Amino acid sequence: MTKAKKRGLYALLIAMLASAAAAGAIMLMPVSAHTAGAETTSVATQAEGDVAQIGENTYATLQAAIDAATSGQTVTLTANVNETIVIAADDNIVLDLGTYTITNENSNKAHVITNNGTLTINGTGSVISNNGMYNAIRNETGATVTINSGTYQSNNSQVLHNKGTMTITGGKFSATVNTQAVTNSFGTLTITGGSVYNGYISGGTALGIIGGTVEIYGGSFSAFNQ
Repeated sequence: MTKAKKRGLYALLIAMLASAAAAGAIMLMPVSAHTAGAETTSVATQAEGDVAQIGENTYATLQAAIDAATSGQTVTLTANVNETIVIAADDNIVLDLGTYTITNENSNKAHVITNNGTLTINGTGSVISNNGMYNAIRNETGATVTINSGTYQSNNSQVLHNKGTMTITGGKFSATVNTQAVTNSFGTLTITGGSVYNGYISGGTALGIIGGTVEIYGGSFSAFNQ
C-alpha cells in the first residue's frame, strides 16, 4: 500500500471515530499519566491551621509534630508559629525551618527551643526570642545540636546558650544583651561558619565562655561597642 493510500485510510478512520463519538456510540478517553506508564506522586494535603509536616502527615502544632517524629525524621515548618518547643532526651530530630519563624511572644515564657536530645536545624527561617530572659535555643547538658542555617535572635538574653554539644556550620545569630550573644557554659562548642553579633549599645560581647571547650574554625564575630 502506498503512503498516500495509508494517509487516506487514517483520515477516514479518524473521521469515523469522531462521528461515532458525536453520536454517543463510543467515548474517547484521554490517556492519563498513569495509563501511559508514568509514576504518580502523592502530595500531602495540609489541613487548615496546620503548621508542621512529616512526610504526608500534617500537624496543628510544631510540638505535636516533634512528638510524633521517629528517630531521624525531618519535621518541616509550614507556617509561622508562636510556640515554645522541647526536644526530649531520646529524640533525634531534623527540624527544617523552611522560610518561616518560630517565636515566643506574649505568654510563652520559656526558651523558644529547649533541646535535651539530638537536633539538627536546616532551612532559611528564623527562631526569635522576644520574651524575658529566654534563649532562642537552649542546649542542655548531654544534648547535641547542629545548626546549619537560619536566623536566630534574642532581644533580652543570649541567643544561644550551650551546656551540651553544639556545632554551628552556618546561620546568623544576634542578641541585644549586656553579656554575651552566644554563651558556652561547660559544654563543647564548635563553630565553622555563620555570623554572631551583639547589638547592646553599652556593653556585651559576641561570644562568652563560662567553661568547657570552644573550637573556632570560621565565622565572624562582632559587637556594637567593639
